[in-house]
Amino acid sequence: MITLNEVPDGIEEIIDAYGNPDSNGDFLLDTSWVDHNLAVFDLPFPMRLSWAPLRIARRFQAHKTVGLVMVDALREIRDYKGWQYLQDNDYDFYGGCFNFRLMRGINKLSAHAWGIAFDINPHLGPLGEPSYQPEFVVQAFARRRFVWGGEWARPDGMHFQACKGI
Repeated sequence: MITLNEVPDGIEEIIDAYGNPDSNGDFLLDTSWVDHNLAVFDLPFPMRLSWAPLRIARRFQAHKTVGLVMVDALREIRDYKGWQYLQDNDYDFYGGCFNFRLMRGINKLSAHAWGIAFDINPHLGPLGEPSYQPEFVVQAFARRRFVWGGEWARPDGMHFQACKGI
């Protein structure tokens, strides 16, 4: 099993660990940061796009220090009862990873802006609603030290991130 080496807490530790995708502070993506910090990873099973379920994702972009840990968690999810089980039970929906954006309703960068957050099965845990994310999914990420949004005061049950404090 591959786990996170560290789980930074707060914006300063996050920038120390993962760099700053907004180095000018103007909410514009620093393309040199992208070149040095992001990589493309193969998904261990095909995932339906949550916003276009007839389309399939086979790869995703994430921070180079976190992507393989995400892949390892997804392998465990696949191996729980197999890919067909995931598909048959609608547990195979990809909600996103790297996306340079602000948090919803807040003027702060989302963990997605670093490529250190992974959204899975958005229909089972949309922001602000109770989560119905299967325990085997939650535990696969938890064993690797990801923070789960389903336990927050404003739940985000689809969301797993490699940091705290934002």
